[in-house]
Amino acid sequence: EMEKHYTEILEKTVYDRTKELRDVIEKLKHASNEMIKRLTIAGEYRDDDTGTHIRRMGLYAKELSKALKMPDDFIENIGIVAPMHDIGKVGIPDSILLKQGKLTHEEFEVMKKHTIIGANILSGSEFPLIRLAESIALNHHERFDGTGYPLGLKGNDIPIEAKIMIICDQYDALRSTRPYKKAFTHKETCEIILKGNGKTLPSHFDPDVLFIFENISGVFEDIFEHHKDN
Repeated sequence: EMEKHYTEILEKTVYDRTKELRDVIEKLKHASNEMIKRLTIAGEYRDDDTGTHIRRMGLYAKELSKALKMPDDFIENIGIVAPMHDIGKVGIPDSILLKQGKLTHEEFEVMKKHTIIGANILSGSEFPLIRLAESIALNHHERFDGTGYPLGLKGNDIPIEAKIMIICDQYDALRSTRPYKKAFTHKETCEIILKGNGKTLPSHFDPDVLFIFENISGVFEDIFEHHKDN
């Protein structure tokens, strides 16, 4: 009877300590995720003082990943780190980043370096979440047909997270007003992505990801409409 009593005490102690450890890990996870979000917003303030673009990017990426039936941890993580895709813009001069008009060829070459800068900022981490963010920062402008940058990756050499991000980024860019272009409607944007307009082509995107985007494009419209700039 005494042995049973001590066993119960031991089991309860182990259970309590395990619960405490789980709680601490969960708090650390939330703290890390919050720090990522705050640093991302700090970087984005240089050219998007509302932060709505980065919020939308996380939501788009999460929904597209869900529809692609990616693993649960991937879906959760890409929703957290997708807003960091342009973190490398902190290293781009204001004269280029904030230019009110179309960039010259030379200026665009400098702008393209934000992918390398972002990857350098995030490189060398032992944490899968930050490694995913590094991959996205580096590769989110790579195109399926090999015409993207910075490395000109093609087809399945491009990681899936980048294949997801390029569609999210392109959708949001087309829907948004820029100094050199008007905002397109949802219908116009989908037509450009799915059929092309000379500058944007369907060959830029992984066909499987593009197919899923077409099927859930209404979700993208809902996200954009509910998280507009004020």
